[in-house]
This record gives sequence, structure tokens and C-alpha cells, in this order.
Amino acid sequence: MNKEKITAEMILQGTGLTLVDAARIARELFETMQTTAPIRAAKNQAAERNACRTMTRLRTIIMLEAEAFRERNKTVSFALLLEKFLSAKTHLRERTRADYRQISNRIFRSFPEMRRERVRAIKPEKLAKMLEKIFQTARQRLKARAVLHSLFTFAKQQHWCGENPASALPAPLVCEQEIVPLSLPEVERLVSAGTQTAPECLPPIALMLYAGIRPREVERLQWQDIDLHENIIKILPENSKTGGARHVDICEKLKNILSRSRKRAGILPRTDTAGTEADAQKICPPNWHVRWRELRSRAGFSIWRQDVLRHTFASYHAKYFRNFNLLQNEMGHSSAHLLQTRYLSMTGLTRSTARRFWEA
Repeated sequence: MNKEKITAEMILQGTGLTLVDAARIARELFETMQTTAPIRAAKNQAAERNACRTMTRLRTIIMLEAEAFRERNKTVSFALLLEKFLSAKTHLRERTRADYRQISNRIFRSFPEMRRERVRAIKPEKLAKMLEKIFQTARQRLKARAVLHSLFTFAKQQHWCGENPASALPAPLVCEQEIVPLSLPEVERLVSAGTQTAPECLPPIALMLYAGIRPREVERLQWQDIDLHENIIKILPENSKTGGARHVDICEKLKNILSRSRKRAGILPRTDTAGTEADAQKICPPNWHVRWRELRSRAGFSIWRQDVLRHTFASYHAKYFRNFNLLQNEMGHSSAHLLQTRYLSMTGLTRSTARRFWEA
């Protein structure tokens, strides 16, 4: 017995455990083994009395639990999470990737310790405190929450955290402000300025105004994406904000503008599926952003409301066609909620002015 005691003490040397501790752990493991496999224990009652078999099973339990323990505690720092996320999400557009960097950098400036914070240890209360301190408006906090939610979703997929702490944060309530659409005289003034002073700028303006295409989507469009025979504009997944494809109808007024612009640019109607070099031309002319600002100034717009052309399209479309399902599809919205809460404004609109807006 003394020999076994000496051997046991040598095995435990350096662990900080006493023989009593080891005995208790062994007993607990044995009871757990019996509890978790009662049927098997009953069937093999004679074999379970064999010490060798018992030790083998105990070792297996210890190894499995050790592996589970390591898995539960595997994690990375928040800064490394951001780096790994951006490395894995190479398909994201640079503007989207810039949003992740910008929001993370704002967090690091206000909470420097977040760079080294272990992802598994970050709690919802910590995130709520950061959002409240760093981001001043509900819209900013909503965007930051979305970024954090994506980061922690990725971390959970990599088993770097057990739960997504951003999921526990209530989404900030954003009170949408009404964006008044351009009046009919303002529309005519803008189109006239494009026609007279910068006809090459007219196609992208018309696509935003009469098709409701997002500004960034228009910048990615090529002439080959416009089918004047089928009267549709193809928004491909790589050109879409949401990553989904959609077709947008070409009204008669837009068709006339695009037809004249194609001829002016020397782009002939296609007769085959291969297309030409001209077909691959961007809709927006070179130096588009500068020229677009200059054209607005020439048209008398000292203040420009962001995305107002898309809002104008939605409001005039709803007023005249009264088909919200069609409008939702045209604008590429996954639900009618955003359309109803943010995009539609009937201020100053009548059915008569809406009809004149769409007249060719």
C-alpha cells in the first residue's frame, strides 16, 4: 500500500493536487461514467469491475472533456477578428469594407482596450455602452450594431464565441424624415440642363429619375445591361447593392432619352449576343462625380438632398400607378416596410402632375 501511495504522490507531483483531491476526482468521474451510460454499465457489469477497462474509459472521458474545454475557450482578440473577417470576405465591395474599418476604428479610439479584448469575453452590456458613447444618432448606432452583428456572427461560425452578443442589443428606433421629391418644374430644369450642357450626363440622371436605380448601381452599369428591345435594365448581382439580380422596366420617356444617348455615343443596336466594345462602356461618363455636381449647380440646385432622384421616382410612381408590389420589385426592396416608411412622399403631388412626369 505504501508503494502505491508513493507512486501516486510522484504522479501528482507539481499538479498542486493531493491524494484526497485525486481520489475525489476519480470518484466523480467514475460516477459520471456510470450515470451517462447506465444501459451499457448494466450489460457489462462484470467487465466494468475490471480496473483496466475502467481506467481506459476514465481516460477517454478526461480527453473528451479536455477537448471540449479547449473548444469552449478558443477565441481571438477583437482586432484579430476584424482582420480575419475582412480577409475572408473579399467579395464585399470596398465601400462596405471601409464601413467595417471606419466603425471599428471609432471603437478603438474611444475604447483602446477593445483591440486586445477576447471575443468570447465580450458581453452585450459592453457593446451597448460603446454604441451609446460613440455614436450620436440612432441611425449611426443602427449601422454600428449591424457591423458588430456581422463580425460576431463570423466569430461564432469560427467557434471563437458561444453566442453573438450583438443579437441581444435592441435595434435603435430610427425616426425617418420625409424626403420631399423634386417638383415637376425642378425635374424639368434638371433634365433641360443635362440636355443642353452635358448630354453625356443625361443617361445616368434619367436612370435614377425614371427607373429609381441607386446612384452606386448606376455607376456600375454598362450599356450592355440596357435592353431597349425588351425594355428592361438588368441589374446584375455584382452591380446590385443587395447582391441580388433584378430587372427594372424602361418607361417610354426613359427609352427616348436612352435611345438618343446611344446614338450620340455611337452605340448601335446589337444584332448578336457577343456585343461590341462600345456595349461595355460605362453609362456614367469619365469624371462623373465632378460633372454631376457641376450640372446640379448649373440647374440651380445649391442644396442637394441625397438620393432625391430615387425618392422622386418612388413618389411619382406610387401616385400614378398605385402598384406598391411592382414598385417594391423595381426598387429592389426585400419588403414594403422601407418603401412605406422612408421613400414615399406625396407632398405637393397630384395625380395630374404624376401623369405629366411619366408622359413621353
